[in-house]
Amino acid sequence: MNPCYYGDSSDDVIYKGGNRGGYWDEAYTVRDPEKEAKQHNSKAVVDINEGKFTRNASTLYVNSTFYDYYTDYELNGKNRDNYDNYQEPSQRTYVTFRQFDQALSDYYRKKNVKIPIYTGHFQPQLDGFANPFSTIAYTLALYGYGKNNQSGFMSTNNSTLDANGDGQGKYYDAAAQGLVANKLNKNNLMTSENEVLEPHFNEEFLTGDNSKHTALAKIYKNVSFPFTKQKLNDAGEKADNGVEYWYFDSADTTLAMRTDTESGNYYLENVGGKQNWAKNVDSASSDKGTHGFFPFNETSTPCKASKYNYGFGTKLEFKFRLTDNGTVVGTDGKEHPITFNFSGDDDVWVYVDGKLALDVGGAHGKVTGQIDFKNKKATVSKTKKSQNESSKAGEPTESSVEIKGSNSDEHTLTMFYMERGMWESNMKVSFNFPDENEFAVEKKVDTTDVNTDLFPTSLFEDANVFPFTIQNQATHYGTKEAQSSDEKQPKTYNDSFSAEKLSKTFPQNTFETIDKKAGQTNVVHWKAKSDDAEGEHINKRFGIIRPANGETFDASDTNAFLQFKMYYDYQDIPGLTSTYLELEDDNEKKIGGYLSGKTYGNSSLVHNQWNTIQVDLSKLQGDNTFDYSKIKNIKFNYNFERDIYLDDFIFIPSVVAAAKTGFVTQQQDIPDYGSATSGTLKYPKGAQYTLSKNDGSSKLYRIGSDGMFALADGETATFSDQFRRGSYIAVSEDVNSSVFDTTWTLYENGQAVSTMGNGDTVVNENPIPSVQNVKGNTILDGRKEEHKSGQNNSVEIANSGYPSTGYAKNQDGQTNNENTIVFRSYVAPDNQTTMTKLKATFVNKVKTGKIEIRKETAEGSNTLEGDYTFRVEFSNVAELSLESNKIVKEYTIKAGESVTIDGIPAGTDYRISEINSSDGSTLESVIVNNNNSFDAGYDPVTKVVAGKVIASSDMKGDGIKNPDTSSDATIITFKNTLKPTINLNLTKVWENTESITLPDSIKIRLQRSKDKGTTWETVKYDGTNETITLSQGYDGKWSYSFKDLDQYVDYKADPKVPYIYRVVEVSGDDGSETVIESGGYLNDKYKVAYSENVDCSEITKGTSESKTKSFTITNTYSPKTNIKITKQDASTKEPLNGAKFKLEKMKENTSTENLIVDDSFKTKPVTTGDSGSSSGIAEFKDLEDGTYRLTETKAAENHSLLKDPVIIVINRNGESLIDGKVCKVENNTISITISNQARFNLPATGGYGRYIVILGGIALAGVGLFMYRLQKRRKKGNIS
Repeated sequence: MNPCYYGDSSDDVIYKGGNRGGYWDEAYTVRDPEKEAKQHNSKAVVDINEGKFTRNASTLYVNSTFYDYYTDYELNGKNRDNYDNYQEPSQRTYVTFRQFDQALSDYYRKKNVKIPIYTGHFQPQLDGFANPFSTIAYTLALYGYGKNNQSGFMSTNNSTLDANGDGQGKYYDAAAQGLVANKLNKNNLMTSENEVLEPHFNEEFLTGDNSKHTALAKIYKNVSFPFTKQKLNDAGEKADNGVEYWYFDSADTTLAMRTDTESGNYYLENVGGKQNWAKNVDSASSDKGTHGFFPFNETSTPCKASKYNYGFGTKLEFKFRLTDNGTVVGTDGKEHPITFNFSGDDDVWVYVDGKLALDVGGAHGKVTGQIDFKNKKATVSKTKKSQNESSKAGEPTESSVEIKGSNSDEHTLTMFYMERGMWESNMKVSFNFPDENEFAVEKKVDTTDVNTDLFPTSLFEDANVFPFTIQNQATHYGTKEAQSSDEKQPKTYNDSFSAEKLSKTFPQNTFETIDKKAGQTNVVHWKAKSDDAEGEHINKRFGIIRPANGETFDASDTNAFLQFKMYYDYQDIPGLTSTYLELEDDNEKKIGGYLSGKTYGNSSLVHNQWNTIQVDLSKLQGDNTFDYSKIKNIKFNYNFERDIYLDDFIFIPSVVAAAKTGFVTQQQDIPDYGSATSGTLKYPKGAQYTLSKNDGSSKLYRIGSDGMFALADGETATFSDQFRRGSYIAVSEDVNSSVFDTTWTLYENGQAVSTMGNGDTVVNENPIPSVQNVKGNTILDGRKEEHKSGQNNSVEIANSGYPSTGYAKNQDGQTNNENTIVFRSYVAPDNQTTMTKLKATFVNKVKTGKIEIRKETAEGSNTLEGDYTFRVEFSNVAELSLESNKIVKEYTIKAGESVTIDGIPAGTDYRISEINSSDGSTLESVIVNNNNSFDAGYDPVTKVVAGKVIASSDMKGDGIKNPDTSSDATIITFKNTLKPTINLNLTKVWENTESITLPDSIKIRLQRSKDKGTTWETVKYDGTNETITLSQGYDGKWSYSFKDLDQYVDYKADPKVPYIYRVVEVSGDDGSETVIESGGYLNDKYKVAYSENVDCSEITKGTSESKTKSFTITNTYSPKTNIKITKQDASTKEPLNGAKFKLEKMKENTSTENLIVDDSFKTKPVTTGDSGSSSGIAEFKDLEDGTYRLTETKAAENHSLLKDPVIIVINRNGESLIDGKVCKVENNTISITISNQARFNLPATGGYGRYIVILGGIALAGVGLFMYRLQKRRKKGNIS
């Protein structure tokens, strides 16, 4: 579309004249030499031969990356095989990387790098040195070079001088230390002062992000670098009675870069012997009599310096462990130190656990370096003063070496090597780290179809949420327990939940212990009122758990993970995005957060069954001085009103590596996990594995009783010497097939397994199954381990659990499990001398779905003409809660239009709402097609559409609700109307309720009238229910908002009939409620009053504020209580008229605490059967709460007088009492029935007194209560 000519730069034109070459390409793209070569049908810039990569069972293949820097000639799209046969000493021979060096210079200058490193041969301006660099320095203007002060530059980029300008030949074989940083940054090499990435190993810089806007190098990734066994002495030299090392020496072995014809991967091929094209030469192409490391030279003319492919970098990286004392036993029976050795040129920097351990930097001849892991020291054979170090001039240099953790932890060695000084290139590397059998599981996530603008790939990279289950069955040797390695045990924080250990931050929420739930006993039930989708009220929704024992809990040595169980009792799917956990210590310091992205293991929660959640405590945020030794509270919240049950809060410690004691672990010393006797697969409880990340970091874990471990994208779990050779291993990944398409591949020593060798140890399936890119979640190779008997080093080989050749058995002991692999080499299964290193790589391709949002005009509305904005919120990404924060984006469309959001990971939760309409229209309805049958869908109250994304490939499967087969997207159609609407904000006011306990909730109804209030109809605001339950909000208010209510019965009619709205309280059981009219009572305690009805005829067109009206319900606590006295004959039960009673209010004498009469209370006596009263009835009305004394002052005719007064306590906010006994209050009335005997004469004076008092229909024995006891009860707070 925009053609641009990319002209060649330098070399040919400079030295030969003629027209400048070049090639055509799109403007503003990165200049690429390979494109130019292809456009001119030329030979590839670097031609790599093809071959079939065949792994040797006795060879160790180390993963490596090569960086081949382009010379000026190669930047013109030309291969150095075609370069002139030019041998003269000159700048043309010396400085062949001018474009590359200029780009480096610009990078260093811009970043203000202290020590710049360049590629090429730079002659100093000294006597005896022809063609000094100073003659062309002004044209290149390299940053860091000064003609009058060249010493620093030359000490780094030439082998002759040190930083003081001394040397002239004596420093040829001396290293210049301190040229790079002493620590890696995310596994990247940094410049000297840790300023920026060292550009020679910076992929972005090399592939175009540079001042030349040019691809300055070609990068070869995942190159298999071969090492073979060699016996060496402690100095790293060959010795027949030495220790076995893994070994490579370019002087003995010529390696060539090749492309595997089957996989397309790169590897280094041992081409056999020493090839002439790998000879070291000088600038005049004179043979120096040695062979070097020239992996890109295979097609070059031997011994022609001008055609050699100089200038490349190499990065080697591998994992290792050390024995407890840092030694191994040699063939001489003696202990020898574990060492890493290098000898060669040019720069070599070796990092251990990200720290610089061996510094052999600088452009130099052959220099030797060693890392001694026994004594933790590094030695370099010869150094010189550099721009950053004052090393011993011309002498060996020693430095200390630090490793991370203990010897037995997994460590990472990273070596950077550069050949940049021209002509010679020597490399000798050896190491004798203890050898281990390895079984590894690697996780890769394919996000090809994911919308990475919304869901960046980083979401998958730091979340250990892909769960695996592993089992093992030993086929040889007897029982061996997993090493405890002084293992710390988990500690239980609380699993009994006694009532005094639980509390809640809001009284209306639920947080209480129940006896049993779905098989778990003594669990705690949590439920917070109302949804809180945005988490605004977290602190008022907490359920708080204190330690089961004591006031605080010490988790200082078990603070790696917090594990607990959670049961979600609801029809939708729970998510960690809405699950909040907080820890609080004794000093009220807190750490916590939503658990998405903060768990280890399965984060795909399910409903209606127990989920085990393991929180990685290192990922919780908060006070960095939080004291794990004094944990006071664990607080739990979920953002939605759900019934959730919790159990078994346990703190889990980190794992300490088991110490290694020798070079090779004997097979019988590897645990069998109980399988040697059970004869079945077993979860390898206690098996250690190292979880390694792409950035080089690693951490040790241990398998639990469930056999589970978890990985993130790019992570690898490596089990070193945890499974016996020849045992069965079963691994399955437990991911949702509706979210991921899973394939797996088996690798041996880094190479995909393509064939399976025969031998005496295994039986191969016929035909041999493919183990590359196999669909499914479970690995299998079809092999069976041959049963063996006899002895090995006096140890019985056979075990009772595997008596004959066959497949592994499931844990039931009855059925075979063919979904296993045999842990043996595929190349040479009988090999006993080289360690078995297998890896299973699981690739999860993320399935994606679409959401289409449509805007349409509602039926009966005028045509919409505005802009409509929607808020789309995503959470619980891929059903794994990968995000740390909700993903939110807004979309605006017009009526009749739609917007499609594609590339959404399947299983992701969404919430969509319309947040603005420019034409003032309101949402009338929403139709959802192609959603899950269990989705919440559209909520007419919150006006939010919620659901879970379905993969487009599964859109026509079962469980699709309201299917629309014309689309593979979930279609959400928002229909708006232009009809006038109003909003009504209800406020509930409580008056005179100080110290009164309010009800948890009340029931209300929204009603409207179209005949000016004559009749009322109830509005089903949520589309279903007539009654709405209203309770106090977390802001302390009782309120509710009704939105988009119709203003008119028919807004198109003429004249329009306006609605009148009101909100009323109702009482009664569900389904049979009755309206409480104004002046009526709620619960017999609260008098109800309503504000004026909202008349829509009084609302004019305008802003949303002017269309929003208020309505108030006022409940006043005024429970006037009546005392109703029924007087009857004790024998005949006939009512008795004429009995007279007085009522006195009592109060407490503050000095004596006795009850005395309150003279301020005035009331008239009442007489049973008085006019207006029924026969035998008398009543005191409208009494306030308090203590009263009822006394009969006149008896009914011919009946005895009530001897003792009755003490009545009215407490409408608690319990009302008669003579200390609880009584009922019904219809605001306390009823007392007094039965008296007919009077007859006795020898002595006096009356019988009270015979029976019936309270609320219940007969009470006894005839009174001492005032002292009443006063004491009052004093104790039993009576208000």
